[in-house]
Amino acid sequence: MLSVNIEPLTLVAMLVGSGGIAASAAIFIKTPKEANKLVIDAAQGAVVVQSGVIKDLREELARQDEKMNELAKAHQACEDKYDTLLKLVHDIDERKRRQPSDLEALKDGS
Repeated sequence: MLSVNIEPLTLVAMLVGSGGIAASAAIFIKTPKEANKLVIDAAQGAVVVQSGVIKDLREELARQDEKMNELAKAHQACEDKYDTLLKLVHDIDERKRRQPSDLEALKDGS
Protein backbone atom coordinates (compact mmCIF):
# COMPACT_ATOMS: atom_id res chain seq x y z
CA MET A 1 0.00 0.00 0.00
CA LEU A 2 1.19 3.50 -0.87
CA SER A 3 1.62 5.82 2.11
CA VAL A 4 1.86 9.58 1.69
CA ASN A 5 2.46 12.02 4.56
CA ILE A 6 0.33 15.11 4.08
CA GLU A 7 0.12 18.06 6.44
CA PRO A 8 -3.39 19.05 7.63
CA LEU A 9 -3.26 22.44 5.88
CA THR A 10 -2.19 20.76 2.67
CA LEU A 11 -5.11 18.38 2.99
CA VAL A 12 -7.54 21.27 3.44
CA ALA A 13 -6.00 23.08 0.46
CA MET A 14 -6.36 19.96 -1.62
CA LEU A 15 -10.00 19.49 -0.63
CA VAL A 16 -10.93 23.09 -1.35
CA GLY A 17 -8.71 23.72 -4.34
CA SER A 18 -9.17 20.44 -6.12
CA GLY A 19 -12.92 20.33 -6.14
CA GLY A 20 -13.77 18.24 -3.12
CA ILE A 21 -13.28 14.86 -1.55
CA ALA A 22 -13.51 12.78 -4.73
CA ALA A 23 -10.76 14.75 -6.43
CA SER A 24 -8.67 14.65 -3.25
CA ALA A 25 -9.02 10.88 -3.10
CA ALA A 26 -7.52 10.71 -6.56
CA ILE A 27 -4.50 12.62 -5.26
CA PHE A 28 -3.84 9.95 -2.65
CA ILE A 29 -3.83 7.29 -5.36
CA LYS A 30 -1.23 9.15 -7.43
CA THR A 31 2.47 8.93 -6.68
CA PRO A 32 3.88 11.59 -4.31
CA LYS A 33 5.51 13.46 -7.21
CA GLU A 34 2.21 13.64 -9.10
CA ALA A 35 0.35 14.46 -5.88
CA ASN A 36 2.59 17.48 -5.29
CA LYS A 37 2.02 18.68 -8.86
CA LEU A 38 -1.74 18.29 -8.39
CA VAL A 39 -1.61 20.28 -5.16
CA ILE A 40 0.31 23.07 -6.91
CA ASP A 41 -2.09 23.03 -9.86
CA ALA A 42 -5.06 23.13 -7.50
CA ALA A 43 -3.54 26.03 -5.58
CA GLN A 44 -2.89 27.93 -8.81
CA GLY A 45 -6.47 27.31 -9.89
CA ALA A 46 -7.72 28.58 -6.54
CA VAL A 47 -5.67 31.76 -6.95
CA VAL A 48 -7.14 32.34 -10.42
CA VAL A 49 -10.67 31.82 -9.10
CA GLN A 50 -10.04 34.08 -6.10
CA SER A 51 -8.60 36.78 -8.37
CA GLY A 52 -11.75 36.67 -10.47
CA VAL A 53 -13.94 36.86 -7.38
CA ILE A 54 -11.95 39.81 -6.04
CA LYS A 55 -12.29 41.60 -9.39
CA ASP A 56 -16.05 40.98 -9.41
CA LEU A 57 -16.37 42.21 -5.82
CA ARG A 58 -14.44 45.39 -6.64
CA GLU A 59 -16.72 46.06 -9.61
CA GLU A 60 -19.80 45.48 -7.44
CA LEU A 61 -18.39 47.79 -4.77
CA ALA A 62 -17.89 50.52 -7.39
CA ARG A 63 -21.50 50.08 -8.58
CA GLN A 64 -22.80 50.23 -5.02
CA ASP A 65 -20.71 53.36 -4.30
CA GLU A 66 -22.22 55.02 -7.37
CA LYS A 67 -25.74 54.09 -6.27
CA MET A 68 -25.02 55.36 -2.77
CA ASN A 69 -23.82 58.71 -4.16
CA GLU A 70 -26.97 58.99 -6.29
CA LEU A 71 -29.14 58.24 -3.26
CA ALA A 72 -27.25 60.78 -1.15
CA LYS A 73 -27.92 63.45 -3.81
CA ALA A 74 -31.60 62.51 -3.97
CA HIS A 75 -31.80 62.59 -0.18
CA GLN A 76 -30.26 66.06 -0.11
CA ALA A 77 -32.75 67.27 -2.73
CA CYS A 78 -35.61 65.91 -0.59
CA GLU A 79 -34.23 67.64 2.49
CA ASP A 80 -34.00 70.92 0.58
CA LYS A 81 -37.62 70.60 -0.59
CA TYR A 82 -38.71 69.71 2.94
CA ASP A 83 -36.98 72.80 4.32
CA THR A 84 -38.70 74.95 1.68
CA LEU A 85 -42.07 73.48 2.59
CA LEU A 86 -41.44 74.12 6.28
CA LYS A 87 -40.66 77.77 5.52
CA LEU A 88 -43.86 78.07 3.49
CA VAL A 89 -45.93 76.51 6.27
CA HIS A 90 -44.30 78.85 8.77
CA ASP A 91 -45.07 81.84 6.55
CA ILE A 92 -48.70 80.75 6.19
CA ASP A 93 -49.00 80.30 9.95
CA GLU A 94 -47.53 83.76 10.52
CA ARG A 95 -49.97 85.32 8.07
CA LYS A 96 -52.89 83.54 9.72
CA ARG A 97 -51.70 84.72 13.12
CA ARG A 98 -51.36 88.34 11.96
CA GLN A 99 -54.49 88.37 9.85
CA PRO A 100 -56.97 89.28 12.63
CA SER A 101 -54.85 92.25 13.69
CA ASP A 102 -54.50 93.33 10.08
CA LEU A 103 -58.28 93.28 9.72
CA GLU A 104 -58.62 95.36 12.91
CA ALA A 105 -56.17 97.90 11.53
CA LEU A 106 -58.11 98.12 8.27
CA LYS A 107 -61.37 98.65 10.17
CA ASP A 108 -59.83 101.38 12.28
CA GLY A 109 -58.32 103.10 9.27
CA SER A 110 -61.50 103.20 7.18
